[in-house]
Amino acid sequence: MRVSDIAAVQQGPKVRLGQLGKAIHEEPGKVMDDPDVVSGIVLLRKGADADNVLTALHEKVDFLNNHFLPPGVTIVPHLDRSDLVHLTTHTVLHNLTEGILLVSVILFIFLGNIRGALIVTLTIPFSLLFASLCRICATSRQICFRWAHSISE
Repeated sequence: MRVSDIAAVQQGPKVRLGQLGKAIHEEPGKVMDDPDVVSGIVLLRKGADADNVLTALHEKVDFLNNHFLPPGVTIVPHLDRSDLVHLTTHTVLHNLTEGILLVSVILFIFLGNIRGALIVTLTIPFSLLFASLCRICATSRQICFRWAHSISE
């Protein structure tokens, strides 16, 4: 005996487990609701260069929108971190420059010697460079250690 012998069998609608909507505020007081959109997330790997990844991602999205996707379907970024990355880099360089200038002026005032103030001031960028190199070497050493450890097992 089969189920179709005693009842009508048909495929019903699939249960929707989640829904994502998006509201676009174009003008004050005017909202365009899109009740059903698809969401995707791009993750940055640890140690990857954010500028290169964001540039490659923008190029890939442009390629998909112009050559691959059917008409009327587009990939639109909801949250783009490229402005944040550029602003953060600019802020760090700006603060580093101001710090070096401030330290050199204060050292010149207290030491009274421009040569001594510049020698001490030059240690700031070199110490940051040394710390960055140590971090890169430690990361690569850790990766090499994990790789060698996985081979030996």
